[in-house]
Amino acid sequence: MANNKSSSSSQSTIAGIVSQSGDEFDQNNQDFDILLEALETADLVDALDDASADLTVFAPTDAAFIKLAQDFGYHGTDEAEAFGAIANALTDLGEGDPVPLLQDILLYHVSPGGKNQAEIKASGEVETLLEGASFEVKNKKLVDNEPDLNNPSFIKDLANIEAANGTIQGIDRVLIPIDIPGNESSAQPTIADIVSESGDEFDQNNQDFDILLEALETADLVDALDDASADLTVFAPTDAAFIKLAQDFGYHGTDEAEAFGAIANALTDLGEGDPVPLLQDILLYHVSPGGKNQAEIKASGKVETLLEDASFKVKNNKLVDNEPDLINPSFIKDLANIEAGNGTIQGIDRVLIPIDIPGNDITGNSQGDTLVGVESKDNLVLFNNGADRVVFKLNNITDFIDDLFMGQATISFKNNSSFGDLSFQESYNSTLVFGGEKILVEVFGVFSDAFNFW
Repeated sequence: MANNKSSSSSQSTIAGIVSQSGDEFDQNNQDFDILLEALETADLVDALDDASADLTVFAPTDAAFIKLAQDFGYHGTDEAEAFGAIANALTDLGEGDPVPLLQDILLYHVSPGGKNQAEIKASGEVETLLEGASFEVKNKKLVDNEPDLNNPSFIKDLANIEAANGTIQGIDRVLIPIDIPGNESSAQPTIADIVSESGDEFDQNNQDFDILLEALETADLVDALDDASADLTVFAPTDAAFIKLAQDFGYHGTDEAEAFGAIANALTDLGEGDPVPLLQDILLYHVSPGGKNQAEIKASGKVETLLEDASFKVKNNKLVDNEPDLINPSFIKDLANIEAGNGTIQGIDRVLIPIDIPGNDITGNSQGDTLVGVESKDNLVLFNNGADRVVFKLNNITDFIDDLFMGQATISFKNNSSFGDLSFQESYNSTLVFGGEKILVEVFGVFSDAFNFW
C-alpha cells in the first residue's frame, strides 16, 4: 500500500499504486484489493496505467466495498464474499450482465485532471469519465446520484496520494451513479452525517461539532455513528465544551485546533504514550444504546453507555460523570433532541469523563492563604490576599450562578455581603467561587494561580 505522497507513489501510475495492495483478498480492509479486482473484471486497469493520462481517482477501500455489499444484503465482512455479493446485485440490475454497470460505477470514480483535496472541495462539483455524470462535494461528503444510501467521505490518511498519472483520493464508500430501483427510503441523516455538517475544518464557531468530528475520526468511530441500522443517543459536546476540557488540562486559549492538540497531549500522558484507547473510551462514554429524548433521559436518572460497565447519573439538567474534580456537563437547550436516522443527539456543554483523572484532586487552601472579600459601593467585589493586593474583581456575579456542591476555604467579608458566604474550591486548572452551594464564577489562568492552593 502506498504512503501518502511518498516517493514510490509518485513514480508509479494509479494502477500501480492500487496493485500494491496485492493480488489476493486479505484481512486489511483499508487497502484496495476489491477495487483492483473490480478494475480487472471491468477491463479498466490499462486506463489507470496509462502514464500519459492525468486523472483523479476516488478510490474506495475494501471497507467501502464491504459496506456496499451490506447495502445489497450481505451480512459478513469477507472481501471475496463481499465482491461476490456486489457482482450478484449488479447482475440482477444489469439483467444478467454485471460488467456494463460495473464499468459505469468505476468510471464514475474517475475525473479528468489530477486534483488535490482542497481543489476538489473548492470546486463543489466533480465531472467524471462516465458520460454526463458528476457528483457534488459538500465539505467532506461526496454526494452521488443514489439518494437512499450513505454518501462517501474522504479518508484523511488516504488523501492526495500522488501518482505518475494523477492523484488518488481514498474514500470510505462507493459512489453510485444511478438511483438504484427498489431501495427507496425516507431515511434521515445519520448521527455521523449531522456531526459532519459542521464542516471538515476547525473554525470560529464554537457551538458546532468540529472537534467532536476530529475526535471520532481519530478514534475510528465515525462508522459506528454512521450505521443506519443502529439506534443510539449521542451526548455531543460542542467545540466550546472541548475547549473547556483543554483548559482544564492547562491550555489557555480558545483556538479549536490548539484545544484538540492540548487534549491529545494530555491523553497521551494519561495513556502512557498512546492517546487513542482513552479517547475511544471517552467517546463511547458519550453514546447510549437506544434513541432517547431529553425527558426520558431525565426521568431515568441514569444513563448506560457503550463503554463497558460505565454509566453516568442525570440530576435535572446536569450529567454527573466519573470525574469528581471537574465541572459536570449540562444539556444545551438549543441542541436538544436532534433527531437522526439512527437515533438522537443531545448537545452538552462539557465533555463527559469516565475516569477519575489522577493528580487533579480538589484541595482546600491553607489557613494562611485565606483571602478577604470586600463588597464595594458599586457592587464590585474585591478579593485580596490580606496584604491589600487586589487579586481580582467581580461585577454582577449572580449572572454566573450554576448548581454545584459547596466548595472549601471559606471567604469572610469585612462588611455584610448580599451574596452570602463565599468559598473557594480549586479545580484542575481553575478556581471555583461559591456562594453557599451555588457556583458564582469559575476563574481560569493567572487569576486561579494567585490563590496558591498548595
